[in-house]
Amino acid sequence: MALEWDSNIRAHILTIIVIFVRMAPLLTMRLAMMRILLALSSCWCLPPALAADGDPATPVPSFD
Repeated sequence: MALEWDSNIRAHILTIIVIFVRMAPLLTMRLAMMRILLALSSCWCLPPALAADGDPATPVPSFD
């Protein structure tokens, strides 16, 4: 019975490893897309005139 339990554990571990290996390209692609979106969003800067409500006289808070 102990041998059967060990083989079941090994089968489950191998199944988990296979699932992770198969999911790895999807995860790396998802991480790459998130990095690209983060880079684009950090580069996307509105001019101060449009940053608040479109009124150029509205002061824009600075994050210094």
